Amino acid sequence: MPTISKKPFDQEFQTILSELQSGYHAGVLSKKESSERPNDVYLIEVENTMVGYAGIQKAEG
Repeated sequence: MPTISKKPFDQEFQTILSELQSGYHAGVLSKKESSERPNDVYLIEVENTMVGYAGIQKAEG
């Protein structure tokens, strides 16, 4: 059964995203400065393997 957990968007997670071979957003998000990326990320895991993620940011305006 999948689990969803909230984690900080830190250097470790940024490195994980930079290593992903698929997905446009992972590569773009991994290169953003800390002020441009979400503070937290929600990891979707199945049997301790990340199968997805979501970063939520407040829209400006």
